[in-house]
Amino acid sequence: MKPFNTLSIVLGSLITVCLLLAFENLFGMAYFTPTDKLILNHDLFLREIKLLPASFYLIVIFCNGIACYMGGMLPVVIGDEKLKRSAYIGVIVSLFAVINSLVIPFPLWYKITSVSMCLPMAILGGEITKRLFQ
Repeated sequence: MKPFNTLSIVLGSLITVCLLLAFENLFGMAYFTPTDKLILNHDLFLREIKLLPASFYLIVIFCNGIACYMGGMLPVVIGDEKLKRSAYIGVIVSLFAVINSLVIPFPLWYKITSVSMCLPMAILGGEITKRLFQ
């Protein structure tokens, strides 16, 4: 792989993870305010996570899809037009989603959806961007 194409994978992954964190924090703040007690007390944090409505998770899933889509666009825009690089970003972000689902006790349906959508959305972002630039 050329260094520039490798850089596009690294940048795409970093941008996607940063967007995911920004979206989760943005919408997390709308549903609950993290306090020192909430952050330091694991049981209180678990209780707050379990009390979140399904609308919170649906909004975050939608935003995660947008972040993965945008991350999949980047290698096609700045690198060559191989969708393989978008797939790499999808796999990398899926690994981060697995780690996130193991660390934070989200509902099972959210864990499955958030992990399984990263790869297809990144490939879709790369494919649509490739078609737009042809």
